[in-house]
Amino acid sequence: MPPKRSTQHALPKPPPAPKAKPLSREQETKGIIDRINEAKTAIEAGERAFKENISIKRTQMHPGTVFSNDLTLMSYQDAEGVLQELIARATDMLANTAKQKSKAEELKENEKTSVAQELAKQIAVVRQRYRQKEEFIKAGPQFIHHFICSFGEVLAIHMLSEQSFLIFSAPNSLEIWEHDPTSQSQPILKELLPLPIDPITTISFIDKEDVTPYFHITTPENEPNDLASHQSHETSRRESVATKRMSTVSHHMEMLSQQQQQPQPPSFPKPDEGGGFGRRRGAGRHLSVMPEDRVMSVSHDFLQSGTPKASTTRFTFFVGCNSGMGHILQVDVGHDPNEKTYCYTPSISVTRRLSLSPIRLSRYVEHDLTIVAVVSHTGFDHVLCAYNTLLDDEWQCKADLLRITAKDKQMKVVAQLRLETVRETGQRGAGGGMGGGRPFTASDESPICSITSDDYHKNILVAMRSGSIFRLNCETVMAGQSREKKEEGGEVDEKKEEDKEKDKDKKEKEKEKDPAKARRQSIAAAADAPPALRKDLFVAWVLDVQSIGADTLVGVKRDKQSEKGIDDKPAYIPRGAQGVKVQTMHTFIHPQSHKPQLILTCQDGTTRAYPTDPGAATAQPLLYKSDDERKLELSKIQKDLLGTVSDVPVWAEIMEVDGNVQFLISYNDEGILSIFELQNPTPLLEIRVLSNRYTHPPRPTEAKTGTMAAATVTEDEAPRQIHMLDSEKGIAVVVAGREWSLVDLKSLIGWVRRKGEGGGE
Repeated sequence: MPPKRSTQHALPKPPPAPKAKPLSREQETKGIIDRINEAKTAIEAGERAFKENISIKRTQMHPGTVFSNDLTLMSYQDAEGVLQELIARATDMLANTAKQKSKAEELKENEKTSVAQELAKQIAVVRQRYRQKEEFIKAGPQFIHHFICSFGEVLAIHMLSEQSFLIFSAPNSLEIWEHDPTSQSQPILKELLPLPIDPITTISFIDKEDVTPYFHITTPENEPNDLASHQSHETSRRESVATKRMSTVSHHMEMLSQQQQQPQPPSFPKPDEGGGFGRRRGAGRHLSVMPEDRVMSVSHDFLQSGTPKASTTRFTFFVGCNSGMGHILQVDVGHDPNEKTYCYTPSISVTRRLSLSPIRLSRYVEHDLTIVAVVSHTGFDHVLCAYNTLLDDEWQCKADLLRITAKDKQMKVVAQLRLETVRETGQRGAGGGMGGGRPFTASDESPICSITSDDYHKNILVAMRSGSIFRLNCETVMAGQSREKKEEGGEVDEKKEEDKEKDKDKKEKEKEKDPAKARRQSIAAAADAPPALRKDLFVAWVLDVQSIGADTLVGVKRDKQSEKGIDDKPAYIPRGAQGVKVQTMHTFIHPQSHKPQLILTCQDGTTRAYPTDPGAATAQPLLYKSDDERKLELSKIQKDLLGTVSDVPVWAEIMEVDGNVQFLISYNDEGILSIFELQNPTPLLEIRVLSNRYTHPPRPTEAKTGTMAAATVTEDEAPRQIHMLDSEKGIAVVVAGREWSLVDLKSLIGWVRRKGEGGGE
């Protein structure tokens, strides 16, 4: 049987579509007539609109409409003449319209031509700029060689000669490298000496002198016996400072025979100058100036021989240690031009305990011949002290006085009547004494962060962590006899006062016995007595280094005495701005203005140039920034997102080849080496230096966890520095941690000189 079909889900069939009925003839005719009528209506509407448009245009272009103001004349004058006049005017207007149209087209063509010419000029300028940039990059700094210290981080580098370099490394090592940049030979580590001193914290170069013995000083027979010790004293060829100040010095020249000569090897120090820890330099007790009527006997061998003789050059350094000890280190470099060899002999001539805390900052002031350092006499104070080359006290200034001067902006005068020294028997501070010290605290950090010498104005510039900069100058003045001066000098010894009273009573009695004799004695004593002199230290506020972006200014009244030549007008400084720590300071003469200026490298990554005249407080600094616009935009975005921007500390150095060729070379904490022209804040060249690859991660030092006496010199971050070893030859050094690199800038100097002469344009 067939299967049954399921009808439950079957759909009904759709009905069939109705069939179209055919149109009749009448209906087709009616539709055609309707379409014809619609087309006729549209054609009539179009004709009507066309006629109206033509009529309107004729009305608008009719002379009566165009010259409606002149129609009144036609009723009073000849209508035909007026019509001709109107036609002539219309013709002129059409001609002017055509001229204006052609002129507009001509201006448009000229504008296109000028735009094309300007674009061509800009393209030529950009091509020239990129061509100069390419030449500058080719002539840019050339890295000669890369070095790594053996024991610790680099503390200071000095150039002994064209081929030898002296490196102080942590904790107390002395390295001497020899390298000839002109040859392809590898550098040689000539000396590696651990100095017998405590860990080094600061080094300052003092002087370089030629100590080659080449003549003798003898005494004539009629000289007194007290000068007999100088009969055969060897003298340096270097003219001393005292000799320069003498007006006339007479000498008697005579020759010595070879038997009378006592030559001494130049590579060994003299017996009285060999170093000991408590011994002072023997040369300091001899005469440094040729006395009058002294006989200078020139070596016969020195004059007769045509071969060059060995020479000895002495380099003197001040070394400050972690224990507060100060040393005068001398490095004698003996050079034999025949053998082409060098011999190095280091020695310590002077040693003295200067501080109870580490001496971390020092500077040698050439115009005063003093060493300025930040020390602590009690372990709790911070004092800015000046010493001579024998480490004798010259003047002192406490850091608290600088803080007060930064607040009131008034010049201070400190009478140098009583100089303090280290008090080891009192309270022991950080690292005080042999029995240990107290824990390190934040108050032990010195408020003074930078010192430099202004050799143009003969003063010292000191910067504090708060951003304030001061000018210090020590002068010798006449000591007054008034009561106020005595009170300023502090307490007076009672015994001396009693002796003065006794002498006064004795003079009064002698005056009563013989008034004329007493008067003569007083006149003679007053004529023979030297004037009473003392030293006064003048401290003046210069400016405050503030953060960038503070536009609100507040007036601060000046001090007339501190800034001579400036009237009593308020000096405007930023209000609410935070102070910026100064990393380094340098003074130089600007090549264009020929005026001294001050370069500051700051903790926020900026390098600023200020004038050193009394108006520096109100002057707008010239900012040298190594970041480009894209990086600045990223910093703004980071500031908006995170609220803070990490500042990049920077170090800078002035490379002064001559008065017209000067560069500003900066090196920041990110390893970017930038070169600026002093008159242009935009960097000429930026190079990322791949250095300090072996730096260990930051770790806490004992200085922050234990006592300062056992603290190491290692910092959390590797120090970065840049120094010009020889500006004339264009030799610089870049330091990052234990690594340092020699940089040659000779080709860069030549490029700038060619550019100044027109060859680089």
